[in-house]
Amino acid sequence: MDELKRGKLKDNLIFGIGALGGLLFGYDTGIVAGAGDLYKFSFSMSQWEEGFCTASVVLGSAIMALAVGWLSDKFGRKKLLLASSIIFIGGALASAIAPNFILLCLSRIILGFGVGIASAVVPTYLSELAPAIKRGPIASLFQSMLIFGILLSYISSILLYKGHAGSTVQTYTGLDWRLMLGSAIIPAIILLFGSMFLPESPRFLIKNGQYDLAKSVLTNLRKGFSEQKIIAELTEIEQINKLEAKGKISDLFKIAKPAFIAACGLIIFNQLVGINSILYYGPTVIRQLFNAGLTGNADKDALIIQVFLGAINFLGTILTIVIINKRGNKYWLTLGAIGMGAMLLICTLFDIKVITDPSHGYIIILLIALYLVFFEISWGPIPWNSVGELFPLHIRGIGASIATSCNWFTNFIIMFLFPVLVGKNADGSPTHLYFGFLLFSGFCILACIFVRYFVPETRGKSLEQIEESFTKKAKLK
Repeated sequence: MDELKRGKLKDNLIFGIGALGGLLFGYDTGIVAGAGDLYKFSFSMSQWEEGFCTASVVLGSAIMALAVGWLSDKFGRKKLLLASSIIFIGGALASAIAPNFILLCLSRIILGFGVGIASAVVPTYLSELAPAIKRGPIASLFQSMLIFGILLSYISSILLYKGHAGSTVQTYTGLDWRLMLGSAIIPAIILLFGSMFLPESPRFLIKNGQYDLAKSVLTNLRKGFSEQKIIAELTEIEQINKLEAKGKISDLFKIAKPAFIAACGLIIFNQLVGINSILYYGPTVIRQLFNAGLTGNADKDALIIQVFLGAINFLGTILTIVIINKRGNKYWLTLGAIGMGAMLLICTLFDIKVITDPSHGYIIILLIALYLVFFEISWGPIPWNSVGELFPLHIRGIGASIATSCNWFTNFIIMFLFPVLVGKNADGSPTHLYFGFLLFSGFCILACIFVRYFVPETRGKSLEQIEESFTKKAKLK
C-alpha cells in the first residue's frame, strides 16, 4: 500500500486518528493519579521514591523533547506517530508487569519517550495537514483530546479500583493498579493501526524532494481547492523550508533573545502555577481534605471527586474555544494568573481550618474547580500556542524544541518534589498541604508580573509582524 493510497481517508478521520496521540498523552500522564497511591503501597515507597516514580514519565518526555525535532525532520511525522504508539504499547505493558520500584520507574521513563513524541509531533502534524482556515480549531482539538484523555484515565481508575484496605504488602496483589497502567494499550493499538493509513505531512515530503507525492497528498486533503491554490500552498511550504534551513541555535540568544525569554518563560510558568500537582496528586490531596471520605471509603471517594475535577477541566477547554479570540493573550494570561492565585490563596486559608472543620474540604474542592477553569482559559493553551507564534520562522523548530524541554524539566522537578514539600502522615496523607497552595499562589503572582513586562500582545498581528517587533527589540539591546 503506497503513501497516496494510505492518505485517502476523510479529513475528519485523519485529524481524529492524529489527535489520538493527544488522548494517549493525557491518559498515560493522568492514570498515575489513580494508580499512584496503590503502587506506592505495593512497593512500600518513600516520599522521594513516590515523587520520582510519579515524575518518571515526565523525565522521559523531557529527554525525548530535545531530540524529537531532529527525529521528525529525519524520519517524518507519520513514522514518529507509529513509533510513539509502539512505545506506548511497550511502556504500558512493562509498567503493568513491573515486579519492583526500579523496573516500574524504567518502564514509565520509556513510556515518557512516547509522551514526549506525541506532545511535540501531534500538534505539528495536525497543523501541517490542516488548511489555514481550520488551523485554530484543529490545534484546539489536540488540547481537548489531551484533557479528555486525562478525564478518561480518572474514569478508568474508578472502574478498576479495588483498593488495599485490610491488606498487607505481602497479601496485596496490586492487580488494580497494574490494570490501570496497562489499560493504555487499547487506545495505543488504535493509534498504531490508524497511523498506518495516515498520509505523511506534505511539508516533510517537500523537504525530502518528493514534490509530486506532496502535491497528491495535499490535493486529497484540500478537496474543493483549485489546482492554482494548491500549487500556491506548496510554493509557500518550499519557501518556509528554505528559510528554516538557515536557523542556528546561536540566533536564540541574539536576534531572538526577547522571543526566547517570552516563550520559555510562558512555558515554564505553565507548570509553576501548579496544574500537574492537582492532575497527578489529586486523590492524595482530596483524601486529606475529607479524611474518612463521604461513604467511608476515602480512596474511592477521592477518585470520584477527581473525575468531577477532570470533567470541569475538560469543560474548561470547551469554554476556551468559545471565548479565547474575544480578547488578547495578555488579558487572558493576566486574568488567569490573578484568578488562579486568588483561588489557591483562599485554599491555603481553608486548608488550615480543615483539621477542626472537615466541611471546609468541600469549599476547597470548589475553589480547585474554579482554579482549573481559570487555567484552561489562560495558562493551559496560550503558552503552547505562543511557542509557535513568538519564535522567528527560521529558528522556530529549534526554539520550540528547547521551550518544550524546559516545560518537561520544570514539570519533572515539581512532580518529584511535591510529596516531599507537603510531607505526609502515617496513613500517607499530606501534613501541610497549605504550603503547596501557598507556594503555587506565589508563582501565579510572579507569572502575572512576567506577562506584564516580558510578553507581547500578538492578537491581530501576523507572524511576520510579531517577528519584526522582536527583531527591533533585540537590536535596541
